[in-house]
Amino acid sequence: MQKWMRNLIMIFIGNLLLAIAGGVFILPNQIVSGGVNGIALVLEPIVHVPVNSIINLLIAVTFVCGFIFMGKEFAGKTIVSSIIYPVLLELVMRYLPSFTFNILIATVISAVLVGFGIGLVLRAGASTGGMDIPPIIINKFFHIKVATILMIMDSTTVLLGFVFYGPVKVILGLISVFICSRVLDYTLISK
Repeated sequence: MQKWMRNLIMIFIGNLLLAIAGGVFILPNQIVSGGVNGIALVLEPIVHVPVNSIINLLIAVTFVCGFIFMGKEFAGKTIVSSIIYPVLLELVMRYLPSFTFNILIATVISAVLVGFGIGLVLRAGASTGGMDIPPIIINKFFHIKVATILMIMDSTTVLLGFVFYGPVKVILGLISVFICSRVLDYTLISK
């Protein structure tokens, strides 16, 4: 199989796992997470700008940085990934039932799916189009593991959300961040 086709399949499967995690587990249970969504939720009451505007700004800034530091092939694959995800999320939310029976189980399952999904997308030489771009750039220049940087960034976001989410959601969010980073690290290391 040609490399571009293999990469496209990995990007698709990775985004499908992310969409399942989001549509079946994270959104229905309001699981606190990092990434652009988590940052936007924390910033919104501080800067009084709508969440969608903050998300769009963060995505645009990280994408431009990815293009500048990682090149146009990375940017092209990231655009494909960014287009696939919302379509898959919409399909998942429309056709799959949400899992709201046990938030701890939902947290663990979603963290595994997100870690593996992001790992597949990164192994294909792309990004999901959000806050995984800064760790990729940092890894390129300083050789710090992407999973470690993401864990620090996402943990910080979750902890900053304590005021808005409360202690239970923050603890579950930290559990999610830890599991996700371990699975991501494993996915990136195993070839």
